[in-house]
Amino acid sequence: MSTQLEALRRYVAQHPAAPAPPTAGASRVVVVGSGKGGVGTSILASLLALGAASRGGRALLVDGDATLGSLHLLLGVEPGPGLEGLRRGAAAPEELIVHVTDSLDLLPAGEPGATVSAVERQALFRRVSALYPTYDLVVVDGGSRLDSVLAACATGAVRVLAASTVERIALTATYALTKVLADRHPALPVELLLNRTEQKVADPAAEEVRGALKHFLRRSVGYAGWIPEDECLRAALEAGMDLKDAAVGSPAAARLEQIAASLLTQLTAGSPSERLQLSRRS
Repeated sequence: MSTQLEALRRYVAQHPAAPAPPTAGASRVVVVGSGKGGVGTSILASLLALGAASRGGRALLVDGDATLGSLHLLLGVEPGPGLEGLRRGAAAPEELIVHVTDSLDLLPAGEPGATVSAVERQALFRRVSALYPTYDLVVVDGGSRLDSVLAACATGAVRVLAASTVERIALTATYALTKVLADRHPALPVELLLNRTEQKVADPAAEEVRGALKHFLRRSVGYAGWIPEDECLRAALEAGMDLKDAAVGSPAAARLEQIAASLLTQLTAGSPSERLQLSRRS
């Protein structure tokens, strides 16, 4: 853990935080990020946004990876110009939006292969954040790259879901990510989200990480819950089915819909928005 933390400390020292301008819709921005690749942030973020849309909220899903974004492939839509188009001046922020369903929009990353610096990515997110106030919930897939997660958080995010599996290396990476977030965004709440597991394994793992963060960093971290392993969902995606269709009847999707409903309730409390009509399904 010490080697990884030292590398993250060097990154923070070399990339000082820049204050983000206030955004009217910032109170509804949730970032899904991870300290390690392969834990499923893209599927988690997509299912969370789909769950919010299915509960009556108007949701925006943002692909936070400006070079390797794949959310449009997951959802079976064309990518459009994406963030790369915005970077090149070929499109305005509102022209990047791709409609997925009546209640869900996607802001894709765009063309793969472009190299975007951390400073550029943060500037792009600031421009895109002008669109956020028109949505009940904005879900940003920050991926597992530290610069992408930090850039997503810098535009007024109100919460980070730190995604992990229960494997030791993934939990260690989650600890390291939370350490960096505590340094860069000390007031930003973080909640653990454990993927591909079951409650009897997830709950003790979450308590172990939360206890270590509390003891060593004096950092309190929440626990959003656990998402079950879903072989049928994985098989459907591997067969080429888009996530909207593959999520029907999925236990993983059902769990994330519950989490989305909780987020909508918490983050839109007292909101004057008349669009939000939450169902009361259990």
